Formats: sequence, C-alpha cells, structure tokens
Amino acid sequence: MDETQDYQRSGAAAIHATTHQLGGSDQITVQGLSGVLAENQPSSWALITGKPSTFTPAAHASSHQNEGADEISVAGLSGVLADLQAADTLDTYHATAFPLLLGRSGGQTLIGGTASGDNLTLQSTSHATKGKILLGSASAYDEANSRLGLKTTSPSTALQINAANDTDGLTVYGYDDHSTDYGHVYVDASGYFRMEASDSHGIRYSALGDRIIDFQTNSSSRMQITSTGSLFIGGANYLLMNSDGTYYIARISLNTQADARRGIVIRAYSATQSADLLQTQNSAGTALTVITATGKLGINQATPTISGTGNLHMTADTMRLDTARTPASAAAAGNAGEICWDADYIYVCTATNTWKRATIATW
Repeated sequence: MDETQDYQRSGAAAIHATTHQLGGSDQITVQGLSGVLAENQPSSWALITGKPSTFTPAAHASSHQNEGADEISVAGLSGVLADLQAADTLDTYHATAFPLLLGRSGGQTLIGGTASGDNLTLQSTSHATKGKILLGSASAYDEANSRLGLKTTSPSTALQINAANDTDGLTVYGYDDHSTDYGHVYVDASGYFRMEASDSHGIRYSALGDRIIDFQTNSSSRMQITSTGSLFIGGANYLLMNSDGTYYIARISLNTQADARRGIVIRAYSATQSADLLQTQNSAGTALTVITATGKLGINQATPTISGTGNLHMTADTMRLDTARTPASAAAAGNAGEICWDADYIYVCTATNTWKRATIATW
C-alpha cells in the first residue's frame, strides 16, 4: 500500500462556517485581506483616520422649502419663529385669535379677558415715565397726567375739546331718543360759552338736596337760586323773589355804590308804544296801579284819563296827606303847586317861595 497516495486523496470538507464567524473556534478577520467585500460594511467614525474635524454640507436649503424633496413643516416644530407671520399662513384659530399690528382686512377686535369683570388695559410704555396713547392723528390720552384730548394731542385739563369750527363742541343726546333731543355746549365765534337745547325742550339746571345754583362773573356771585326757589340777582341786597324766610315775593334794593345814579329804569320800546310800562294787579287780574307809556299814573284805575297836562288819576273819593306842615311865612321856601295843611289852614305854593292860605273850620 502506497501511503503517499492515500494522503493525496481529496474530499469535501464538512460544513463549518460558524467556526470562522465572530466568536467561532477558527474566527477569521477581514483585516489584512485584499479585495473588495461583496457587501457594504458599517464603519466606526472613531476608526476613520485623516477625517476633517468640521465640514460644511453642500447648499440644500431648497430641498427643505415648500414642496422641496426634504420639505420641513413648522407645524411640528417647537419654539418661537423669528419672523412675524401673515394671517393667511396661520391656522383658523391663530389667524383670528391674535391682533395684527399692521392691520387686518375688514378690521379686528381686541378683547381684554374672558371672565366676568376682566379688563383691557392699554399702556403707552412699560417704562415708569408714561407717555400718551394716540387716538388717530388728532386726539390722545395723556397717561402721565390722566388727561383726554379730543382734536388735540396735548390736553391741559382732564378733558379738552379743540373745536374744529364755531359750533363744534360737546353734544349729549337723550337716553330714550338718540336723534332729536339733545344738549349742545360750545364756544362761538365771538368767544362766548354757549349752551343750547333741541327745539322741543329747554335747559334745566338741577341741584340736589339743600344746595344753590350760583351764577358768577369775575369770581363774584351775580345770581343765585336757592333750594326753596328764592331768586337773588346781584346779591342778597338787590333783588329777592319768593323768599319763604321773610315772606317777600319780590324785593329790590338800590345799588349802594357812591356813583349810582339810577335805581330801576323801565324804558319804552319805541316812541309810539301804547302798552303800559308798569302794571300791578290783584289776584283776579284787575289793575291796581298803572303807569302808561306817556307817563300817566292810574291808582285803582286801568286807563288813567286826565285833562290838561295832569298825570294822576285815582279812582277814589279821598286823597290823604297824613303829616301836617306849616310854612314859616308867606315867603318860605317852596315850589309852585305844593299843598300842605295844619290845624287851621290849607297852604298852596303859587310861585317859587310864595305861599297863600285858606282858613278851615269845623261845621
């Protein structure tokens, strides 16, 4: 038997791939082997030598933009976007929930809160020194001084209205009719402060409780109306009407100034006036005293009629002079037409400083 031939015999090896795999009894490593592996191999970044420490990827922003190959949606991202978003890029809720500082088509509404009693607060600045909140281009609220200006951005009082014309001012309409019943306050072209009411009503001044309504000029009271309805004009010493305390219906006192020349003056409307200048009446409306436009005085007579140049007409049967007077002599001071009396005589002054007398006696 030839042993050499026996060793050269060939035969198929038994399946033993697992012995060459990782952890096998005859493990094989590809390190140091030549050739190209049939399959792509994972690599360890740490084992790569000569690699750069940093590198910039090729420009590819377009791939992440709208309809790009690798489009990114902000809907799934957290954080705050750097740029303000247009309303049409927001969802339905956010497009209406937040105000747009540049304006929104159709307008927008600001709401302060959602709970009962919540407020909406506008501030000019977060700084401690406040400024103004401009209302359009011509009006403003001065937050630093708590002043509101209408048609002015620099109000000097709590409320200042700068009129745009001679009738521009403040108008208040009635609560039950916001179109016809109103009150209007303004300064006219001549500089007068005016208050007007609509045609259907007048102006009513009201003072609550035991208070007065006081009209003043130059810081002095000129007319007062008390809580009891008394009217004072020119102060308490001049005209008083309907005073419950002193039972006056009307009382007029003359000016106490040294240069006063007149008390009460009643002037006719024209030279041809026929109406009486003054008339007093009883409760039934009957004339008691009349002064006509021509100066005639009627006592208990509504139409005084006198011949000549006389101006006194009394509907009476007696005239009384209740104080006696005796002229010192026939040449005593006197004016023509004066009449006086004493126990024995009636005296008549017939010319300046000239008296005549007639004896009187009982019968």
